[in-house]
Amino acid sequence: MALSKQSAARLLLLLLIAILPLAAQIESIEMDGPTLPVGQYRLAQVHATLHYASVMPDSTRLTVDLIVSSSEDSALTIPMFRAGDGADRGSWQARWTPRESGAYRYRVQVRASSGIIAESNAKRLWVYGTTADGFLQVDTSRMNCFRFDSGRRFRGIGENICWVSDTTSYEYYFRQLSRAGGNVARIWMCPWNLALEWTPRPLGIYDPVVAKELDEILALAQHFGIYLMMCIDFHGVVLKGAGHFNENNWADNPYNVSNGGPCDSAAVFFSDSTAKDFYKQRLRYLVARYSYSPQILAWEFWNEVDLTAGEPQAVAAWHAEMVDYLRQMDPHQHMITTSFAGIQLRSGSAYEKIWELPGIDFTQSHLYNRSDLAAVIHTQVEQHVQAYQKPHIVGEFGSNSTGAMATRQSDPQHIAIRNGLISGVFADTPIMPLSWWWDEIIETDNLYHLFEPAVRLLQLLGDPGEHIEVLQATKVGQPAKVPPDSDLVLYPGKGWGHNQDSLFVFSDTFGIENKQNIPAFLYGLDSLKVKMRQPPEFLVEYQDSGRFEVLIGNISRNGLLRIYVDDSLALETYLPVGEGEGPWKESWWLEEYELWQARYDQVFGIEVAPGKHAIRVQNDSLDWIGVREYRFLNSGMGWPQVLVDKGLRRGDSQLHWLRDESWNWRDVQVRCEPDSITNAKMEIAHLAAGMHEVLWLSAENGRSLQSQSIEVAETGKLQLAVPAFRGDIALFISPLPFYRRWLWLGIVVLVGIFAAALVLAKQWFRGLAD
Repeated sequence: MALSKQSAARLLLLLLIAILPLAAQIESIEMDGPTLPVGQYRLAQVHATLHYASVMPDSTRLTVDLIVSSSEDSALTIPMFRAGDGADRGSWQARWTPRESGAYRYRVQVRASSGIIAESNAKRLWVYGTTADGFLQVDTSRMNCFRFDSGRRFRGIGENICWVSDTTSYEYYFRQLSRAGGNVARIWMCPWNLALEWTPRPLGIYDPVVAKELDEILALAQHFGIYLMMCIDFHGVVLKGAGHFNENNWADNPYNVSNGGPCDSAAVFFSDSTAKDFYKQRLRYLVARYSYSPQILAWEFWNEVDLTAGEPQAVAAWHAEMVDYLRQMDPHQHMITTSFAGIQLRSGSAYEKIWELPGIDFTQSHLYNRSDLAAVIHTQVEQHVQAYQKPHIVGEFGSNSTGAMATRQSDPQHIAIRNGLISGVFADTPIMPLSWWWDEIIETDNLYHLFEPAVRLLQLLGDPGEHIEVLQATKVGQPAKVPPDSDLVLYPGKGWGHNQDSLFVFSDTFGIENKQNIPAFLYGLDSLKVKMRQPPEFLVEYQDSGRFEVLIGNISRNGLLRIYVDDSLALETYLPVGEGEGPWKESWWLEEYELWQARYDQVFGIEVAPGKHAIRVQNDSLDWIGVREYRFLNSGMGWPQVLVDKGLRRGDSQLHWLRDESWNWRDVQVRCEPDSITNAKMEIAHLAAGMHEVLWLSAENGRSLQSQSIEVAETGKLQLAVPAFRGDIALFISPLPFYRRWLWLGIVVLVGIFAAALVLAKQWFRGLAD
């Protein structure tokens, strides 16, 4: 393949650098550091000027570090970054946040490929103790919180603020989030936001304006108490195909050989050794300049890396290499993660190896288009924690992934955002799910009040330093009152990824308890899809003759739809996909996969006799069929009224969230708002005997609805009448403080004493008058 002029020039430069002598050319190192003691967890900056004996070599040939030691046997290496402009290659800076008090010595060390070529004289620094909390780390004793160096536990609540128009906008968003009670934000480095390394600059040359913006963002985060998930790259820079939002930026990527980079395709980015070296160089710069900040909650390598052009095995190997490098490089040991668009959970994919890496501190999922997000979030967290024994965070969620307008149309009441945030309070996760559409939905529609109920519930729980136990969720169901000719429509809750469940049993009391796992994709027999394949089977009972139908959405490659009733084939239809006109509504060619996909939006169904049946739906082609609805028509089945109780226990206190299961954006969209719940009762167990305060709260705004004092018997159980509510309601029950138990008696006694004093004083004054 012919090289471009830029590529040829870069290769010539690399060749010259390789053959130039690397002997020490540094006459002296001038070092300027703190002259006064520095507080623990406070920034200590050291500047160094390298004085060269001859022409300055390019800085990429040198490694400059600050070596900090508290004793002869321990030394900490702080990477330094070049602080001067393009003409000043001798100015370097180190940023270090000491985690322990005491006496230190520090010096600047310069290395080349041949070894150490220069060192400065050492200076002393005294670090005094402070009450600052320090850096966030995984709490190995529990999954539902992180832990500061100080030992204080942390549960986060926030949103994605992945990009803004300018740094001033970050100040605005951080202020809004902080006022709402939030303390976590996820931000991206991408071509249109904080593009530190991007064209027209060549690889290894970082934008000084962007670098300064990141400095300002970290200062703003500290001011407003916001902790940041720093996403270093987004999938579009090495995307496979055009992307749903036409977000493919490979043409402008400096790693592209057309722009002087080492990669002739996006796919080789994860395997090319030169590309990996440049990426490590960027990681070193990020660590050197920004790792000092405790406001960095975690480094996140990629947003949705499974959408990139890299082969899964290469992507997994790349992560293993970069995790080790970053862990070794970062002296402040921030947490590390990455993210996927699909849910890769025990599906046999090579991506799963990433979650298993010891250096990956927590797993992450992104959830969209799920009918009952409250149920799905709880399930996702639980399954990931069990599978990997690491904390799990829902890094993105929303009712609709296609856009703000579609989100607003499908969920005008924004039930998904509210349910998603509150469900995180009751899930075994250290960070409440982070909502998407921060600018076009939350900001535009002024929805920061949606954070209020979750923030209020977290406040009631108090400091998470005390162990918080996630109680087993319970359900109370009542059979639905439906006519014999009623219809039942199921909306898939399980998106892309391995289908964990294949059996879905309908009951009059609870409906389908695992309905959040009803699959939206029927996988075929392709070697990659068969690992995720579990055709759904529904155990149902028709009261009269009726129909079963599936609404088919998109199809990839082609489809072979088969419907079985009691293991007998009832329908078989071939669903072709191709160019031009056909039975489909529209079709399109995917160049990166070399296949056709099509949108059908058609219904296929069968007649069903009265009685109990097992109905199985499967796809026996190669790729996949997308299902939008499963319909049981004229079946006499309907959704019962089901109340779901999720609870937490902290010491002798308990927090509960009672929700009508149909209070989710999809059911409200299709069936309108559920009826008010009246005359409901619930039982609370595992309480301490004695007086308790029962506080009912609105799940809409977190405000108190009513409170009462109740005596709990020795059994530790309490029967409660639930106030009438629509959708959901929250409950906090805690032992009545000793002073509160005797408060009224004390008030009565004080009033009596005061009255008696008045009588005595009156008599005394009369005596004086006489």
